[in-house]
Amino acid sequence: MAEKLAPALGQPVVVDNRPGAGGVIGTEAASKAPPDGYTLLMGSSGPITISPSVQKVSYDPQRDFAPVTLVQTGQYVLVVNPSLKVNTAKELIALLTANPGKAFIRPTNTVVAGVAFGQPYQSPFSSR
Repeated sequence: MAEKLAPALGQPVVVDNRPGAGGVIGTEAASKAPPDGYTLLMGSSGPITISPSVQKVSYDPQRDFAPVTLVQTGQYVLVVNPSLKVNTAKELIALLTANPGKAFIRPTNTVVAGVAFGQPYQSPFSSR
């Protein structure tokens, strides 16, 4: 992306990947950069929309960032182990509701998917 963005901006672009904590580490670093127009944050919606609602972060998404453009969209896929014998989301929700606290849900995007779907059904004592 930097190679394509540099000519459009007429200056070099440096990518500073800061992974971790579901995107919060990089988002916190971007929030502390001088507001001079030289720092762009590109990431998922999790650290901007979900993380500040469920954990303490050092930034305020509405105060510290201004949206520029939508870069991409995507979909989520819900899969289960075949041994569960469920074939629809409705069947899965019924199974989870009938067995509160027994499920362990591991989303690939732990912030967004875990909060949006799995948290109400997951055991608070799970260490898996």
